Amino acid sequence: MGISVGQHGLTVDGETIPIYAGTIHYWRHPPVMWEPLLRSIEALGFHMIETYIPWGVHETAPRRFDFGQENPANDLDRFLCLCEQLNLWVCVRPAPVSNAELTFWGCPEHVLSDPAVQARTSQDTPAIVDYPPQPFAVPSYASERFYAYIAGWFDDLCPRLIPHLYPSGRIIACQVDNELTYFFRTDAYYLDYHPDAVQQYREMLRRDYRTIDALNYAYHSAYADFDQIPPPRGCAAQTASDLPYYLDWVRYKEQQLTAALVRLA
Repeated sequence: MGISVGQHGLTVDGETIPIYAGTIHYWRHPPVMWEPLLRSIEALGFHMIETYIPWGVHETAPRRFDFGQENPANDLDRFLCLCEQLNLWVCVRPAPVSNAELTFWGCPEHVLSDPAVQARTSQDTPAIVDYPPQPFAVPSYASERFYAYIAGWFDDLCPRLIPHLYPSGRIIACQVDNELTYFFRTDAYYLDYHPDAVQQYREMLRRDYRTIDALNYAYHSAYADFDQIPPPRGCAAQTASDLPYYLDWVRYKEQQLTAALVRLA
């Protein structure tokens, strides 16, 4: 038994499951509506259900998780059991970020309000997303504090998902985070100047250049150590020979996202 990725979708024990899914946000509907909604989606020809599992919906206070004890709509186990009863495959999307037009994009407010979590702009201010219903400080995907919070979330959530994984259950796919794009702040110099991000940037330079002399040759600089190198906070290149310094920062930002996805997976 096993699951693999094939040319036309997921292969589950030799059966091809196209990666087409109907979406239900279970926490937005009373449980009595779940079965009619699932049957309606199946009637449209979908055999897979995908759903966010929003962190901020379930962690209602620091280290206090509601999976139906307080709000019946948060009963994830009941929802997954119903999918199993109806023989529907499931793709879960357990955050840390959901978006889904949720306030704080599905992150708990107490996490995003922690200064040690917040991404920093080139002016060393918190990076703010001003989308409705209200602005919020976005997290840094380099922040060790952020990963500590995520670990607490996953420690509570994952044991709830394990009984529903195929072949015991119907979960056959899991999305790693959602739309990881610096919260659509795509300017190279808007963020992330979080101290942990700057440290990662310098570690990348140390790994790639190996010696400070090699970096100084490329940058036409005279740094004594990698820890002295400041990340660029704007592009002031005048000639092509100035570009390596700025392109390395852009390269780091791509690597930061890749590393974040690997770590979350």
